[in-house]
Amino acid sequence: MARQAAAKADRYIGKRPRQPLTTDEKAKVREVWKSLGFPIRYDFFETCKTLVGFDAYYLPESLYSPVLKGALNPIWSTYAYEHKGMYGFLLKNVPQPITVVNNIDGQLYDADYVPISFEAAVEKMCRFEREMIIKPSLNSDSGHNVSKFRGNNRKGIETLLKNSGKNYIVQGVVEQHPALKAFNPTSLNTMRITSLYLNGKVSIISSIFRFGSPGSVVDNTGAGGFVCGITKEGILKDICFDIKMNIYCRTVSDIPFAGQPIPSYEKAIEVIRQSHTRLPNVHLIGWDIAIDETGEPILIEINISYPGIIYEQLCSGPLFGERTGEVIEYVKRNRPKITLKL
Repeated sequence: MARQAAAKADRYIGKRPRQPLTTDEKAKVREVWKSLGFPIRYDFFETCKTLVGFDAYYLPESLYSPVLKGALNPIWSTYAYEHKGMYGFLLKNVPQPITVVNNIDGQLYDADYVPISFEAAVEKMCRFEREMIIKPSLNSDSGHNVSKFRGNNRKGIETLLKNSGKNYIVQGVVEQHPALKAFNPTSLNTMRITSLYLNGKVSIISSIFRFGSPGSVVDNTGAGGFVCGITKEGILKDICFDIKMNIYCRTVSDIPFAGQPIPSYEKAIEVIRQSHTRLPNVHLIGWDIAIDETGEPILIEINISYPGIIYEQLCSGPLFGERTGEVIEYVKRNRPKITLKL
């Protein structure tokens, strides 16, 4: 969930009944966050207290957006890293969906980054025997403009590419593990695993499972999906949330969340630990990982410009946990700056 979904969630925080913080709880919140020098809003702490219990270490959007996010992930380093068309180059050792066609700033490429013509791109797609998916390489909040198709309609493919702008990627659809497909068969259901890489140490600070609503192609909460926390042992927790922070214990198809194992969870964690160090100047990454039918973790997307924090914390607890003080000290030394050179 990126910027648009976060804005939606923030609106729902304002609408939900909330249990006020006590004077003592407000003092604890100030003690944790006051050294950043920013005003502290208590609405997110009140929402967390109401839904999952009070903790002064929860990170509110009112501190995350103006200072922490920019300090941890400088804006100058996010564009190339977050461009989906660059994953095959930047993270080439990480399993990813099969690339059929890649459009980077208007130039078409094959899977090996060899420039190709429009006609060659259409031909590759027509010859691809499996179902494909096309999605924007940038700014694809909440799964917008993502669609599935097959290569049996040349005219339709030509029209699709002409209408898709100049930054998109066409990939083979991932055949997901049946245990995850059961939660919603029409969407690719993924884990959003958030990692912090700071002072030479990678920590997994949040793990959630996301699945779509019936009929949806995507699993994002902003598109009607659901999120459920994952324990350190790779087991689903007993409740999940929708975008409005309603709580559920079972899926629409009556599958209970509690105790459901996530296949290859430890393997996915190891992939992330090894991969984050290859992107050393971004410190907070939300990794969208699918598990294919063979149990292999597949990288779908990395979220750097705006890694989500609201549902991540509702499902996994305070974002930085025992590393909160360390993060605050880093942010104080590296406050975000925007410099214009003429």
